[in-house]
Amino acid sequence: MTMQGFRRALVGAALLLILFPTLVLAQSVTLTGPLSNTSVKTGDDFFTDELQNPRDFNERRDIGYEEGFGNNISVSNGVWRGVNEGTGAWVMPLYPGHKDNLYVEPLPGDKELPKVGFNHRIDTSKYTYLSYLVNPSSRSNFAIYWEHDESK
Repeated sequence: MTMQGFRRALVGAALLLILFPTLVLAQSVTLTGPLSNTSVKTGDDFFTDELQNPRDFNERRDIGYEEGFGNNISVSNGVWRGVNEGTGAWVMPLYPGHKDNLYVEPLPGDKELPKVGFNHRIDTSKYTYLSYLVNPSSRSNFAIYWEHDESK
């Protein structure tokens, strides 16, 4: 199925749910696995392909920069954990850097200076999806900001 066909099917399913919710919600669904082993190629991944450092969360700097977590950060078993110290904590998966004024220092134990967004821009014609699993311990606000500003 092409991406356009997938989008049409998704829009059609959404319209059915909106127009006929009781009919759609009352249906049973059976999911079956493929009849044979199926190999699915992994998709393009910016951090793996461009930075040669997958965000597998086996290293402290798999989050490029964070603020408001103090010393409450740990990384183990592929999970980055942080407890914010108040309001306004945030993370940058790819630290953007700053034009003509790059202040980035490696943390103790880092092998090299982290690669930053200013020198490694994300090609949005190739990388079109952003996926994160966020598990807050309490109800809170969550936002994603995407910025493109050549002047910074």
